[in-house]
Amino acid sequence: MDSLPEEVKDKIYKYKHQLEYKLVMDELILHRLNTAFNLTLDMVEMMLYYDHNGCARKVVSIDNIECFAHEILAVIFNKKHNLYNNYWERI
Repeated sequence: MDSLPEEVKDKIYKYKHQLEYKLVMDELILHRLNTAFNLTLDMVEMMLYYDHNGCARKVVSIDNIECFAHEILAVIFNKKHNLYNNYWERI
């Protein structure tokens, strides 16, 4: 690794960070979702309704879930969320 050029090292670290960031953000989004609902991310993506114009709309908008940090931490430390545990065991 020490013999690689700096440009190659930078690309490796950049892509490694992007991969780790996505997993961490998905986990945080799932915890935020579980503060209000007992759903997985896959379920939320499939839950749609059609408005009067026939356009598909999401039933649950994760951005509109209002929660505090202590609520997210309670979900993280709570082992009762079976859907959450099953979701991360598959990945």
